Amino acid sequence: MAKSQSKKDKPVEGANMPIPYEDVRDWLNVVESMGELKRIDGADWNLEMGTLAELIYRERSGTIPALLFDRIKGYPEGSRILFGQHCSYRRLALAAGLPMDSVGLKLVNRFKEKLNRLQPILPRIVKKGPILENQMAGDGIDLLKFPVPKIHELDGGRFIGTACIAVTRDPEEGWLNLGTYRAMVHDARSVGLFMSSVGKHGRVHMEKYFRADKPCPVILCVGQDPLLLLAAGNPIELGYSEYNYCGGIRGKPFDLVEGEVTGLPFPAQAEIAIEG
Repeated sequence: MAKSQSKKDKPVEGANMPIPYEDVRDWLNVVESMGELKRIDGADWNLEMGTLAELIYRERSGTIPALLFDRIKGYPEGSRILFGQHCSYRRLALAAGLPMDSVGLKLVNRFKEKLNRLQPILPRIVKKGPILENQMAGDGIDLLKFPVPKIHELDGGRFIGTACIAVTRDPEEGWLNLGTYRAMVHDARSVGLFMSSVGKHGRVHMEKYFRADKPCPVILCVGQDPLLLLAAGNPIELGYSEYNYCGGIRGKPFDLVEGEVTGLPFPAQAEIAIEG
């Protein structure tokens, strides 16, 4: 059982529309079958991907596709970057387990109705998962093995964390938070995580650790279920775990593995997890 549960969270069986994917790779297949995925090969990680995304999203009328970059300059095929997961009504409906005709106010009203009926479903702690198939530790860590992009000309560097989730735990009360914050790769073995605004739950956790003169444990995940990203980027009640909230939305628990360094639980189906 996850250690993060608030006293408000009780496991229940939820009646939800099935979400037809298990991880972001399944999600890509579903989105491609919907006609909402555009594949782009051969772009440069240095500004070119950001420029192409900006041009496509600025100039395109109608449905804006998700963009999947592959064969990125200097990187092998299969080292991919995804832009624009939630930039269409149908992809938002897909993540939330709503009918595909949920557009505009219909999407808003249906999602609001679903949240009003929502019962949290607690995550499961598991011992194995795809995220553990390839690991780097100690001197073997090299974050630049991933095609981390520099997106905008005035960015301070290459950002691995834009569509990411940062997992933290309240050191006093024990509840988990998922937040979406900017994370920049400084070198092959270090990342800067900017928990920006005062009052954001990840920052609340961080400040509690710092006041106690302790480092703040965190796990940064990239390439997780789009529903977790959606929840991490929106305000949820203080003390309430996004894992439980998202389990209720999709009607079944998320599988989590516990980090060896921090003990924090993170999605077993994520593509990348950085622990420290």
